[in-house]
Amino acid sequence: KNQVGIKNIEIVIVDSGSKDNTINLAKVYGAKVISIPQEDFTHSYARNIGGENASGDYFLFIVQDALPPTKTWLSELVNVLIINQLSAVSCAELPREDADLFYRVISWNHYEFLEVNTKDQIRELPKTFNYVSLRKNGQLSDLACVMPKMVFNDYKYQTNYAEDLDFGLRLIKDGHRIGFLGSIRVIHSHNRPPFYFLKRGFVDNLYLSEIFPDFVVPETKFIELVYDILYTFNFLSTQLLNEISNINYPCKPSELFLKIRETISPKGIKNYPKSIQKSMNRYLDIETHEFLTGLMKYYQIEDVREKFKGIILQALLGYLNITFKYIENAYEIIDIHLAEDVKHCIFKEFSIIVGAHLSFCYKQNKPDDGYILQIHKILSQGI
Repeated sequence: KNQVGIKNIEIVIVDSGSKDNTINLAKVYGAKVISIPQEDFTHSYARNIGGENASGDYFLFIVQDALPPTKTWLSELVNVLIINQLSAVSCAELPREDADLFYRVISWNHYEFLEVNTKDQIRELPKTFNYVSLRKNGQLSDLACVMPKMVFNDYKYQTNYAEDLDFGLRLIKDGHRIGFLGSIRVIHSHNRPPFYFLKRGFVDNLYLSEIFPDFVVPETKFIELVYDILYTFNFLSTQLLNEISNINYPCKPSELFLKIRETISPKGIKNYPKSIQKSMNRYLDIETHEFLTGLMKYYQIEDVREKFKGIILQALLGYLNITFKYIENAYEIIDIHLAEDVKHCIFKEFSIIVGAHLSFCYKQNKPDDGYILQIHKILSQGI
């Protein structure tokens, strides 16, 4: 309602069973409310229902917890669309002030991959087809996505997950040009628990491996992965947490990163404790701990040292390289409070890596037993 530069703005809200005052508040502001049963919700269905009940010439699809940062935000997006004759345009997000370190890291890294942290991008079908080029050029974001009505009518949303990426890929494959902007942003972020990211890592990689034939799915044996998951959890919960806590703060980011790298190295894990850490630490949520405990009980595992392959730790080190690249760009020193954020960040990175590698096992359809099918059912719900 506060946006300027657009003559008429119609607001259509698709509500899938909210329990708060959303519907009443929406009606006070003159919005059209379309209610659907919660069990019918999918990301594509909800957006298609909204678009089919809208009458404007241009559509903005936006999630309910995203905030325009300025009064000219919407007109700026629409102007980019019209002036450059684009078929759709999205913008990057600006995390809220209370966003945790992990969310800021993955958000920053995502936009680094899309090359929009320092400039805007107009994309089209790349000359070379591969996972990276198609992902970069076809990415839209339904945090905020503007398109002409006729484009929506011709394409609509089709998938139940990553509907914005699918939409963008279909557009560029048909010769359309789309935009992704870093100079214009929408305020949005989530502070979610590790188990959400465990599930997100699982579902993300399943979806990407389905739509991109060259998406690399490394050979992963399920039982070996289970040992690695439990080993890494134990290692993080004991040795790594202790090493991070024993540093004298404040310190430089490079000092903390060096200590972490040394701890994760083969030399650092030589004197690994014999018994598995069964108690939950405060950096892990109950759901993730119960999931790991389930793995341990199912395979009656008490000692994991002999079957440790280093799969998860090596992947975690790659994530930590990204984390400290971000930290070094954002902070001059690390105090004790930021060190706590780093600990939380590590366990969320561990969780998303675990989910990704479990999806590789499922994708290969070569589980050592049927337990991976139960895991698929658990991790594919609610994302």
